Amino acid sequence: MKNIEELKKYYFEHKNEFEKSNVFNEQNDNLNKFRNEYPLDKFNELSLEDYALGTDNKNSLCYQMEFGQYKHTGPGIGGSTAFKYGIYYSKDKNSFVTRAGIVTDPESTWKNIREDLLKVLYSVSDANSVNDIKDDFSSLKGMPMYIIKLAFCYFPEKLICIAGRKQLKGVLDLFEIEYNENYSSLQLAFLINQTIRYNIPEIANDSSITFGHLIWDFYYINNDNTERENKELGKKTWIYAPGENANKWEEFYKDGIMALNWDNLGDLRQYAKKSEIKEALLEESNS
Repeated sequence: MKNIEELKKYYFEHKNEFEKSNVFNEQNDNLNKFRNEYPLDKFNELSLEDYALGTDNKNSLCYQMEFGQYKHTGPGIGGSTAFKYGIYYSKDKNSFVTRAGIVTDPESTWKNIREDLLKVLYSVSDANSVNDIKDDFSSLKGMPMYIIKLAFCYFPEKLICIAGRKQLKGVLDLFEIEYNENYSSLQLAFLINQTIRYNIPEIANDSSITFGHLIWDFYYINNDNTERENKELGKKTWIYAPGENANKWEEFYKDGIMALNWDNLGDLRQYAKKSEIKEALLEESNS
């Protein structure tokens, strides 16, 4: 493995400081709280109402993962759309939806998703190698980041605390860990955790929170800083707040849309140039 001695040095230089931090303590507390609130042997009894985003239940599992108590527990998965949870309630469509569209039998759809999620979780629990993990289920397409977060919350000792596929492959490449391109993101997270712990026996039994945090930091500072900084110099950031006082944020987020309140401009195809749109906007704001 490449960079393993450098990682080892960085890890032990920062371990004690990190484990005294509020982040470490909060993550530990939240992992314990999660497993007490959602014990795996009761997961099969979880109702759709207590699972899905979009309903009025702010205590649902997905709401807590996205906005609530467990937002920062395990890997972050904020952004994208609510489709990453498999099924959610769309107030705009007044129905439960999946990537395939409006669901005619939400309870049956949720039952299939729940059963397949459990199969994945149990395969992670029992896994001794990458190929022991089974997560190729049609009902779970488009859910890799959420599946990693969920599996980490139950079995943090099995996975690296990173959910994005690009970042997982970046870590693998940094340490020159061989992997199959056909591996799922969950399998990559398992492989990184297993390989690095094996190659640094001193941290084999360390907290998964410490392990994941320090490896992520090491990856970030060694991930082609020059290229990243050059890109960031040319980056523009926009603040987007839909609705008055951003009151449309959750609705737009769940439906995976962005919208601008330009209805009074009519069909934008009537404007020949951007400057004409700008002039129309100014006229509208002054009227």
